[in-house]
Amino acid sequence: MSSQNQHFRLFWLGTLGSVATALLLFLPSIRYGLVWDDATVLEQLRSFRQLKDFLVVPDSVPKFYYRPVVFASFWLEQQLSGANAATFHRTNIFLHSLNTGLVAVALWRVFALDPRICVASSWLFATHPVHTEAVAWIAGRSDLLTTLFFLLALVAYAQPTRAIRILAAVAFALALGAKEPAIAAVPLFGLFDLSRRRKPDWLFYGIAFLILATYLALRQINLGTPLGGWERGSGLGEKTVESLRALGWYSLHALIPGLVTPYVPRMPAVSGLELAGGLVLLAGAWVVWRHPRTNLSLLVALFLCTLAPAVAILWRVSASTVLADRYVYLPSLAAVALLSTFLARWTLQRSAIFYLSISGLAAFFFAWKTARYLPTWRDNLAFWSAAAAVAPDVSTPQREIGLALLERRQLAEAEPFFARAVALARLPEEQAMARSNLASLYRQRGDYARALEELEAAVRIAAHPGLYHNLGLTAMMAAEAAQSAGSGRDVLVLVQRAKSALQKALAYEAHPQAARYRELWAPAKTHALLGQVLFSLHDYSGSRFHLERALALDPNGPTAAITRLYLGKLPPEAPAAPAAPASPAEPPASKTGSGTP
Repeated sequence: MSSQNQHFRLFWLGTLGSVATALLLFLPSIRYGLVWDDATVLEQLRSFRQLKDFLVVPDSVPKFYYRPVVFASFWLEQQLSGANAATFHRTNIFLHSLNTGLVAVALWRVFALDPRICVASSWLFATHPVHTEAVAWIAGRSDLLTTLFFLLALVAYAQPTRAIRILAAVAFALALGAKEPAIAAVPLFGLFDLSRRRKPDWLFYGIAFLILATYLALRQINLGTPLGGWERGSGLGEKTVESLRALGWYSLHALIPGLVTPYVPRMPAVSGLELAGGLVLLAGAWVVWRHPRTNLSLLVALFLCTLAPAVAILWRVSASTVLADRYVYLPSLAAVALLSTFLARWTLQRSAIFYLSISGLAAFFFAWKTARYLPTWRDNLAFWSAAAAVAPDVSTPQREIGLALLERRQLAEAEPFFARAVALARLPEEQAMARSNLASLYRQRGDYARALEELEAAVRIAAHPGLYHNLGLTAMMAAEAAQSAGSGRDVLVLVQRAKSALQKALAYEAHPQAARYRELWAPAKTHALLGQVLFSLHDYSGSRFHLERALALDPNGPTAAITRLYLGKLPPEAPAAPAAPASPAEPPASKTGSGTP
């Protein structure tokens, strides 16, 4: 057998081995539950009812991101298997394994690396600990999908025939629909032609720019801006320094397997990060400028270009975490290829077996670190406990641990975490949410007086429709308790209090930035609850209006059945008439999203 055939056979055997490794390594996560934003993302799927909803996202979905391909993948799974956490985890594992194989193919067909280097890179990609967040967290699906279609686009574009390159354009469009880093494909198409001394395909460039322009236009329609998020208040100099620090942080996490962090609410206070980022940027620019026609320059450009959107988060507010390991998923393709290439320079000339053995040991070390880190994503309690360990002075992990314990009905254990969340809160919104969570705990205990007290304090600190909804719900539950106790006068006072709070919540529907509140508030539930309150007050026309509005917004949600039940109780002659909501004072912005789907 010729040496070329041996390399070819080794390539495919090694690639299949890396795919199997990726499958086996992350297989335990099939048993994991929903973590952080997972439940919110899956709840939002109910808003997608027809094809156009994936292009122009319904108003009920918070407008932080535009990732229709991710929502489409979740929706399809839900239609086929239901909202089953195991199904979503299984798909994430499959996508990571598929990407692992595509890494080897892309490095071989696009970057023309030695097949043994391609195999070693795929091993490292399969096992890299920094990928744990993207694979084990259901909401990390966006990074898996954009990498899949990004690699398919590069591989298809590298082919000599124009017909196959059309597939590259389709894959590029799907990659954009999955996540923003796919924009990096545009300069990489040109750099590939330059490095291969290939005549530019101006027709393809035109198609790619048309796809990009359409994508940006859809973002403008859906988000109100092609960039997403909103302007951060810090100055240009501060943003530049933070960007360099972020680049240094991401570069270290991509190259060093032990650096994994589940939660980064603010820029780490590690000296030298900006220096590391500056050196990476200067070195990368020098390589691309001095050696534009080499595989090295292509890999460096891939790393820097795909990291650019993650660094850009620091310029605009669109996520509650400034840094995240999942953002390294696509750039790590270049990182592992560079690591494998430099390792080959010292070992491959001695012996291919020696090189593959060293690479295998490195992959085994990566896998060991990943296996130890993987249980962090088992459930909310495990994740937020790990987050609290790395950010002990931050309010959010304490509050989320309390919520996880509350779900388990461990009320006594949850209360001190909520109290710490209130004490640690730096922003009014954080303190208001922690007090709202305390109110939920008191409500479950039947202590409605303390629950109402906490909610009243919360709306004074930072008014939010979700808080007003909870205030109305608590007042109604207190009214039911008062009725059971035979206190008729208290019942009427509490029902009127509930009506007022719910009307204040619904007034936010007309707010210019109403979409920013819907991460933590579902107007359909408030309409349904107000309809029930008005029914109890015998305001049947107002009740019908709000009950029908609730069904129009969310016909299949968890409150739809009881909403229809109340509609059936209404007198048939009662017409639908809109109730006049109260006008809210200018409210503060709600908590931003976490970086998902």
